[in-house]
Amino acid sequence: MTVWLLVISAFLLPTVYAGRRSLHAGRVRIDHVTLFSLGFIFYWVTPIAAGLVLDTEVMPATWTGLFDSRLLSPYLAAVVAIYAAFIAGDQLGGWVFRNSTAPDQSVNDRILRNEHPDQGRRLPPQILALFSGGAFLVLLAEIAVHRAQLFAPYSTDMDGEIARGNVTAWVVLLGSIVFLRISSAPRFDRLMFTRLILPFAAGALFLVADGSRLYVASFVLMFAVFRSLYVRPFSKKQVVLAGLFAAAVFGAVGALRGGSAITDAGLNVLLETVFTSMSLVYFLRYQHMAWLALPKYLLSDFSNLIPSFVFPGKASFIQAPYFFSPVGALHSFVSFNFNFGVLGTATFMFLLPVGLRWIKARDGAPLFRTMYVMLSGWLAFTFFRDGFSVSIVKAMFEHSILLPAAIVALVRLVELASQNVEPVQP
Repeated sequence: MTVWLLVISAFLLPTVYAGRRSLHAGRVRIDHVTLFSLGFIFYWVTPIAAGLVLDTEVMPATWTGLFDSRLLSPYLAAVVAIYAAFIAGDQLGGWVFRNSTAPDQSVNDRILRNEHPDQGRRLPPQILALFSGGAFLVLLAEIAVHRAQLFAPYSTDMDGEIARGNVTAWVVLLGSIVFLRISSAPRFDRLMFTRLILPFAAGALFLVADGSRLYVASFVLMFAVFRSLYVRPFSKKQVVLAGLFAAAVFGAVGALRGGSAITDAGLNVLLETVFTSMSLVYFLRYQHMAWLALPKYLLSDFSNLIPSFVFPGKASFIQAPYFFSPVGALHSFVSFNFNFGVLGTATFMFLLPVGLRWIKARDGAPLFRTMYVMLSGWLAFTFFRDGFSVSIVKAMFEHSILLPAAIVALVRLVELASQNVEPVQP
């Protein structure tokens, strides 16, 4: 009975809070609260509920062998407390930055204001187009050079992982340029289909074909965040239909990739969270939750961003804990426990929405708007299913903060250089 009460609480708390924050005047705004809550329910709660409800024949044999309902109460109590910390941090951030993040301002005043953004902050479309064209050419070259690894049957060998990582990085760069472009436009609704989206769309289709569907799903959510906050909020019907369609498409892609029938699309969506939780049920059975921990593994992941010529001995500094993950994904609760412990994780989740609301409060600038949209988009999937080296370091810090900042800095340098070039006299 205690376990079921905790499961219901873990479902209801994010559902009610996200619903209250996302619904306004009968329409839906998708923001960091919406997507964090979606990922929380999907990855932290759904597999536990599935283990309690579904027959063992439906679940993977390894998973059912590790699952023990007697070990769930401490985990469920911890995740409820962690989400409560997220709520507290979001409320604090909303209060501190209330002048910039009030719900009515997001859906009415902001949209009207965004039709005429600050001219000094707009990024020249010609320079962004130049960057996009160059990045697309490099993407095509990467695909051509690594075609043997990319077009081979999916596996987790190192060469294939490196090839897919390089291609994904260039697609993310193209996506960043798209968001910077539409964030700089005076009429977002007419520029949602800017020509710069075409090379990004081509790269995204390649990622889906190559098996990286969740990266593309994250970008779909980023566009949903942008549209609902800065163009027009969605109706409830649009959200339901789009959600069902996206789940069907990505479930079908996953089923076909795994050699199953397309009719197994729904089961494939469930198995995504079940397979990801393999490391969780192993952790709950054979390891223990820490109250506090030092983030030494996360710090070592960040050290990998430092070039080798600056930090020659970084390879010896990189550390990784032991975890059980036969299918590759690493449940984020396990990562958080190794790096922060339960109390440290609650602190992290308290500070996360504060930081996101600080960025959102500055979204009058294309750079901060792009950062907020991209950071929010990663919260639903990557944040909860990948190790910190991918989710926090690469996707959120490198791709969503450093990369857009570098693009804007380069655009400004090119713009400044072009202004200082004297015209040739006839």
